[in-house]
Amino acid sequence: MHLSLWNSLSHCVSLILDKENQNENGSGHNDIKRNQFLKATTLAADHTFESEDSIPDIHQSFSKFLNMYPDYQSTEKIDNLRSDEYSHLSDHLPKVCLDYCGFGLFSFLQTVHYSESCSFNLTEITTNLTNHALHGGAVKSTMEHDIKTRIMDYMNIPENEYELVFTISRGSAFKLLAESYPFRTNKNLITMLDHESQSVNWMAQHAKEQGAKVQSAWFTWPTLEVSSTELYKQITSKKRKKKKMFAGLFVFPLQSRVSGAKYSYQWMSIAQKNDWHVLLDAGALGPKDMDSLGLSLFRPDFIITSFYRVFGYDPTGFGCLLIKKSVIGSLLNQPGHTGSGIVKISPVFPSYFLDSIDTISELDVDGSDEVPERGLAGARLSAFSVGDVMRSPVFSEDESPENLLWINLGRSPMDSDVNDDSASPQPPVWFTNRKKTKHISSPKTSSNNTKRAKTPRIWSPHAAAMSGSQELVRSNQHDSVHEIEESSETAIKRETEGGFRLLGRRDVHEASNDDQTSENVHESNRQEPEISCRYLDHVHMLGLSKTTIRLRFLVSWLVTSLLQLRIRSNDQENAPLVHIYGPKIRLERGGSVAFNIQDKDNRLIHPETVQKLAETNGISIGTAILSHIRTEIKGDDENNRLIQVKVVTVCLGFLNNFSDVYKVWAFVAKFLNPDFINGGLPTIAEDE
Repeated sequence: MHLSLWNSLSHCVSLILDKENQNENGSGHNDIKRNQFLKATTLAADHTFESEDSIPDIHQSFSKFLNMYPDYQSTEKIDNLRSDEYSHLSDHLPKVCLDYCGFGLFSFLQTVHYSESCSFNLTEITTNLTNHALHGGAVKSTMEHDIKTRIMDYMNIPENEYELVFTISRGSAFKLLAESYPFRTNKNLITMLDHESQSVNWMAQHAKEQGAKVQSAWFTWPTLEVSSTELYKQITSKKRKKKKMFAGLFVFPLQSRVSGAKYSYQWMSIAQKNDWHVLLDAGALGPKDMDSLGLSLFRPDFIITSFYRVFGYDPTGFGCLLIKKSVIGSLLNQPGHTGSGIVKISPVFPSYFLDSIDTISELDVDGSDEVPERGLAGARLSAFSVGDVMRSPVFSEDESPENLLWINLGRSPMDSDVNDDSASPQPPVWFTNRKKTKHISSPKTSSNNTKRAKTPRIWSPHAAAMSGSQELVRSNQHDSVHEIEESSETAIKRETEGGFRLLGRRDVHEASNDDQTSENVHESNRQEPEISCRYLDHVHMLGLSKTTIRLRFLVSWLVTSLLQLRIRSNDQENAPLVHIYGPKIRLERGGSVAFNIQDKDNRLIHPETVQKLAETNGISIGTAILSHIRTEIKGDDENNRLIQVKVVTVCLGFLNNFSDVYKVWAFVAKFLNPDFINGGLPTIAEDE
């Protein structure tokens, strides 16, 4: 299909999608769904509360919540998962996590009982982004390849269209792209964020240094709706001298990670139609939003997001930069230019398997069982990460690289007395549990079964993974010696074709003897432990519908309940305790809420003070700065119309439940009590 025809078609489809989303009150099922939702939500607005003691308890509130949203009970499976796999989030524990943004990887149960399936190290490497994207991809049968494949499958991104680069953090991904994007020729950058972002600000600064014009979309006060007319002019007004030149880079979030506002797919279509490269900031998307029709049709040129290890337990993780293969060639590829922030993922092996890298290369390949002796001085040192990759899962964009310590692991097990069976540790489960692995007796034991090898070798996963000459692998277990059959090229060869087994996923093709043989080779020759991303499995099992409606009901109840809290000011007027910025009660909105709390003197209590008090009550929330906002007041100086507001932020995930949002509501209601704030809390002026 001709590119111009595809652009026109995609633009038409985006208009249809937006028409359906914006005009759901027209007729049919959407009309019924919207009316039912709005009617149910109004049930919660029939009362206001002016004191902490007047709010109902959690049981009464939950009963009313179910009357409002009876479909919430269809998501009961999520509550069961939370109880079984994420016991650290138990309702009986004083802990509520509402500051996670991005996607999770593992479950808490998995880290406790199956740590070998979810443990990995990150090592920063300095390399050229373009070369790494084209030639530095993960090799099959490695943990890094498993994670890459699992992530792209979860995000519904085809591997034949995109390359994935792992980074230290989300911010590092923005830096890498900024350094490689050709702003000297594509001289424009437009950002569309309703809040301050250190990463995007750094990209904007770098673009200015390269001579690019930097612009931002503007948002109206107080709804935080994008100024569509002005943004449309910014995108469509660029005239290029050469037809093949791109206008620049358009940074677009499908929804705000601070206010929860959702934006139209149409902006991606308009930008692509006008020859802009599109960067999608996917960090604030819902659990299965990448499965939506819009993102399957409008493929952005770049996607940036982040993954953390365990929701509510371990916020460390890594960033992801996905680059469309068709645009890799447009990135700068200067000889000698390297970027920082790219990381490699490697497994965490038991310490007794961490032999020196050159162990295998020292082995005699003529069938001899002699192992060269080496002392402590010959042992290699292995790198261990001792710092958090991401200091905070939300709004914190710490760009400092990992701290690496070189730790002497001491003598390798191969230095021990090999005649002592107790000195040979058992291989891990993922290596020994190979039902289809073909074993052949050692030459010395095949001629005489009563003889045993003089010096059985211990298989070293670390050495096998790192050695370039992987020639021979043997294992000793329960007084028997086995040798994996040697290939004509290498005993442990890398998988290049055919089917493979990965977390229940497999390439679709007809089963044959060759396929089965290939699968046997892949399983037996695997170099590293298999990774299992149970958090992603849980989201995939639940699907888009269940996770979406659960978040919709919880965030709508929270917004409605916060607006019910009223405080009597010094002038005896009944005023809202909470100011919510951005969308309030809306069928289509994200899981984030931005708000401030005011005192009886109509002054806003400082968000960081609210955050600290929440922490003492076992509630983790965030703070952010709303920006790029203009008032609608005419006649004033342009600078006087600009607004920045520091706010408290709450971000809901699919594992949050009603107990979590109720605890937030009960905490905010404490500010209705004069004794709770008589200690002299810091406040901020409204005009700030």
